[in-house]
Formats: sequence, structure tokens, C-alpha cells
Amino acid sequence: MKKLIVVLSLLCAINTLIAQQSKITNAGIHINNGEFEDALKDINEALANESTKNDPKAYFYKIRALMGIANNPKLSNKYPNAGEEAYQAYKKCVETDTKGKYKDDLRQYVTQISLVLFNSALTEMKEKKYTPAKEKLKKVVDINPLDVKNPFCLQYYAILGQAAYFDGDLTLAKATLSQLVEKSAEDPTAYLTLANIYNQEKNFDQALSILQKGKSVNDGLIAKINKSIDSVKATKGFNEKNPTYKFLKDGLDACIANKVRMRNEEFNIYIRQGTIDQKMNELKQEVDKDPNDVALRYLYGKVSEPKNKDNAEISAFKTAIEQYKKVIELNPTYFDALYDLGAIYLREGKRLHDIAEETFLKDKAKSEELEKSSKEHFNIALGYLERANEIQPRNPDLINALRSLYINNGQMEKASLVKCRIDPNCTDRVYSRKQLENMLVGKKREVMTQEIGNPKDPAGKKNADGTVSVFYERISYDGDNFKNPDATMEVVFDGVKIKELKFQQ
Repeated sequence: MKKLIVVLSLLCAINTLIAQQSKITNAGIHINNGEFEDALKDINEALANESTKNDPKAYFYKIRALMGIANNPKLSNKYPNAGEEAYQAYKKCVETDTKGKYKDDLRQYVTQISLVLFNSALTEMKEKKYTPAKEKLKKVVDINPLDVKNPFCLQYYAILGQAAYFDGDLTLAKATLSQLVEKSAEDPTAYLTLANIYNQEKNFDQALSILQKGKSVNDGLIAKINKSIDSVKATKGFNEKNPTYKFLKDGLDACIANKVRMRNEEFNIYIRQGTIDQKMNELKQEVDKDPNDVALRYLYGKVSEPKNKDNAEISAFKTAIEQYKKVIELNPTYFDALYDLGAIYLREGKRLHDIAEETFLKDKAKSEELEKSSKEHFNIALGYLERANEIQPRNPDLINALRSLYINNGQMEKASLVKCRIDPNCTDRVYSRKQLENMLVGKKREVMTQEIGNPKDPAGKKNADGTVSVFYERISYDGDNFKNPDATMEVVFDGVKIKELKFQQ
């Protein structure tokens, strides 16, 4: 009897194993047919069973199913954690595949898993969700040994360093970025961020050493890109719309911006180190040597600002104002110089206003004189900040400064409209060109002008289908397309007025 029970138990176990192996086999068929959800269901059932929970084939199929889901636009939103699950399946497949049967096949899926996690992390970085981004990138780095010659791998480590830095995990940021710096990786931001960490720790010598190495790497990149640009420009029939040229030009602009950032960080270190006074003459000599270097002039102006800005009179900003004005003369769209000039005059306007209020009861005439001077400074600030706003229309600090100036001038409508650029709950929204096309194209509407210069035909022209075409000096809408979409209009759509429509690409 006992022997019979043993035999029956053995038969049951064999049947269970066969059933679970059958599920794994079926999962493979589902995968080949593109039926990834069905495959995932079979695999999860097999992995939940004691007899097949350590089968590397099941984990390998799970990776394939999850990658099929992650790369399918119709399924990916249903499985937001597909990348993380695939990573865990990969780790288990490696652990259980003691004979190395899937070693070669797994290599191609390392890239796929990494890209799914990396792209998800980038989205979270843009949304400032640094902790989940960091956790995903840690998984990516875990399955990708550092290879600074591989551009994808380089980005994995570099962005992990940035995510950790912004998440406040300076230990991880330092450890990750140090690996890149030790291998002279061609990623200037790695040197910048690591130098900044050492600067915060007051390890100034190490910070400066890393910056010098970063500057050398960045200069090497500039030389390489310039050489490539020269080669592209030498090709027959070259024009600036060439995609390779545009790609290289963007890379060159980024390197030049990094050069400026490195120089700024270097002087930030001197400021914290307490040696900035000795370096000011050196900086002035550099400006005199290359007077058309706007970034250098801006930096000179920036470090010459008084340390206690809030309580300083405008006379203390004399050098800064001179340098910023020269920067704008050389480059009228240099945002930082416009913004900082506006901030200086705004600060002085507030200072004079506060003094005027304090002296009103003691000396009314002097108070009125101070108030008049305050308004003059506010108006100068407004001029610079409005120019800066044309360059960066959604900069929160700039928007708030403009709002305070508009309110101070009694321009309440402008204050309300400018707030809409950063307030998601604002009813007077700024719409994208695509949103407007979805709202208006092919539908009856009436279009009117609002603060856009002199219209050529303010009444518009009725089309046969009842739509309206209006032509302005800077914008026209012909019923199908928006042209020169950089002006402001007021639209009445289905009887509802939509104010301040900003057409943007």
C-alpha cells in the first residue's frame, strides 16, 4: 500500500511538472504570435508553482513578454512597471541559469531593459521625480558595467549621478560621477556636478582639480566637434538645414555653455574659498584681453556684485551694471544679463520705496521725491524684464517679478495674463499651436484682434464655409494653417471668449 501511495505521489508530481512545463511552452508560442499578455499570464502561473519557480527558461520568456509589452504603445500604459519586472526576471534568469544556456540570448535584452528603464527615468527627471528616477537608473547601472566608450552606457551613469545629486543622495552621486571622472569620460556635466559636491563639502582643492580636468575634456570635445563641422561644411551642396550639421551645432552650443558653467563654478569656488578678491584682477585682465567674450563679461559683472545685495545701494552695483549693459550691447538676447539688470533696478526701486514710506511723516517732500525715483527704477526694471520675458516666457522667477511690477503700475490685466504662463489653473491659458488647431480648424469661429500691432484687415474676411480669415502684419490664419505663429490674438469660439491665445510652434 505504501509503495502505491509513493508511486501515485510521484505520478502527481510528474503530471504537475508536465502541466507547468506546458504553460512555459505555451508562453513561448504566445510570444511568437505577439500575444504578450497571454504569455505573461502563463509564465506567472508557472513561476508561482514550486516545480518550475526556478526554471531559467520561464524567466527568459518573462523578459521577452515584458519587453514585448513595454514596446507596444497599446499595452505599455497598462504595465507601467514592465521595465522593473523585466529587470527582476533578468536577475533571476542569471541566478538560475547555472549552465549558462541563456547567457548569449540575455545580452540583447540587457539593452532593451536598460532603455525602457532609462526612458522612464528621463520622464521622471523632467517631472522632478528624482527618487523613482534614481531607483530605475540604479537598476540600469547594475546590469551595465561602465564603458565610457559606449555612449548609452556613459549616459546611464551620468544621469544616475544627476538624479542622485538632485535627490540629495550626494554619497551615491559622488561615487557614480567619480567613476566617470577617473576614466576621463566625455561628459562635462559629470565634472561640473562632482566639483559642485566637493565645493559644498569645502574641499576646494579637489573641486578645482576636477574642474580643470573637466575643462580639458570639454575643450577636447569642442575641437572634435569643430573638426566634424568643418568636414560636413566641406561636402558638396552643403546647407545649414543638413541634419548632421544641426546635430553637431547643437552639441557645440552645449559644450560652449558648459565652458561658461565651468568658469562660473570655478569662481563660485573662489568666492566660497574667500580668494575671489585675488582673482578679480585676473578676471578683469581676461575681459580686457577678449572684450567681446560676453560670457566672460557677464561673469565679471556677476562676481563684482556686492555680497549683501538686499541692503546695498545701486552704486555698489556700478561695475555689474556696466558689464551687463556691455553684454546686452554685444548680444541683445543674453537672458541672464537682461534678467540681472532688471533685478538690480527692481531691488533699488523697492529699497527707495521702503525709505519713502519710512520718511513720509517726517518729510513729505523728500518722501515724494524718493517715491518718484522708485517708480523710475521700477520702469527701468520693467523694460529689461519684459525683454528677458520674450526670451524665456515661462521662467517662474521672472514671471513673479513682472507681476509685482505690473501690479505696482496698476496694470492688473497684464499681471493676470502673465501669471497664466506658469499657473496651470489659470482660465486665460496660453495654448500651443497644436491645441489651437484641434480647437479651431474646420469649425466656425470669429477671430478678433488684441494688442498685436496694426491689423491690415481688422474686420476679417468671411469664407464660403462660414469660417473667418484675418490677416495681420505678423500673423494670418487661412482656415487651415497658422502662419508666423508668434503673435497674440483674442478668439471667440462657440460664444466663449478665450483670451490671450499665444500661437507657438
